[in-house]
Amino acid sequence: MAETQPDPASGGSRTLACGIRPIVAADRDAVLGLVWHHLLDELGEPNHGDPDLLNLDREIARAVAGDDDIAFFVAAIGDRVVGAGGVALSFMTVGTAELGWLVIDPDYRVKGLGAALLVRRERWAIERHAELMLLSAGQPEFHERYGYSIVVRSANEAVMAKSLKRPGG
Repeated sequence: MAETQPDPASGGSRTLACGIRPIVAADRDAVLGLVWHHLLDELGEPNHGDPDLLNLDREIARAVAGDDDIAFFVAAIGDRVVGAGGVALSFMTVGTAELGWLVIDPDYRVKGLGAALLVRRERWAIERHAELMLLSAGQPEFHERYGYSIVVRSANEAVMAKSLKRPGG
């Protein structure tokens, strides 16, 4: 993806090329920082020993090392990582993939980066013959716009699913 997006940091006075690409080792701190700030905004006080953060760091390391069962993609404007999202093949169900974290820098939200990262992660899963995508979402409205349906809902989150099968395929 090589779209131009307004640069909020410059007051929108210039446009910068935005690209979606696989994560590299140099992106690790930026991605963890985006997640940390997201958790800080959402929860007020993230915990350095939070199992989700520790697991995320391990998953990033696996993706960077080339593990074919997991991937992270970043949205980057120049050298600046402004969004990221993960996806992995399910270790429990053949033909199923699971979406992981999706986080966008607050200054770059509502500009299509989340959708671009979603499409790229779905394409990755399809390339690996996944026919079903699953995810857990605290705010399911975003994913509903892209064809995901709520399978189970609790007070805090919804488990969602989407068929990745092509019609007639």
